[in-house]
Amino acid sequence: MANNHTQGTVTPYLPLTALHLGALRLLDAFGDGGIPEGTDFDDEGNTVLRDADVLWETLEEFFPGADKDDAIQASLVFLGRELTIGLDFEPTLDTSERYYLFAEDRLGDGDLAWLEWVLSTLPEDQVPYIVVEYAETCSKMRQGEFGGGAWLITREENYFMTTGSWLSSKIQEETP
Repeated sequence: MANNHTQGTVTPYLPLTALHLGALRLLDAFGDGGIPEGTDFDDEGNTVLRDADVLWETLEEFFPGADKDDAIQASLVFLGRELTIGLDFEPTLDTSERYYLFAEDRLGDGDLAWLEWVLSTLPEDQVPYIVVEYAETCSKMRQGEFGGGAWLITREENYFMTTGSWLSSKIQEETP
């Protein structure tokens, strides 16, 4: 049996905030689509706030040092959605005030939502965009199991490319 892996990095280093750390902890605890007390689902399936004080009792442990209103708003972005986050983080070596994100085994469907949200919380003049570069590998030498790609996430739009889509496009151009 072959094992597929994805490894990648996120650029630039990001400011380490209590809000970001809390959201990562929250996703780890509720990333399966569950929601804590104080929230509910509306008719369209979105998570809505029912009681801020009750929700804050749960969130406080995930967001120590973060602003209560910011933490509640962040939680409503992610709670109730089944999101897989493949990204992990480490503080940078030069300072504990910044961190870098990386993927060691996979990129999940929640990684793009996470990075869009992180970008929206940061000053545009300091972090105008976020880049993800990744490689896909396989434990067996099989055609179609190796490649990679890149994401460019801006405040206005997101751009994606994979080696597979690039090759397919070039092959179509060359085939009469």
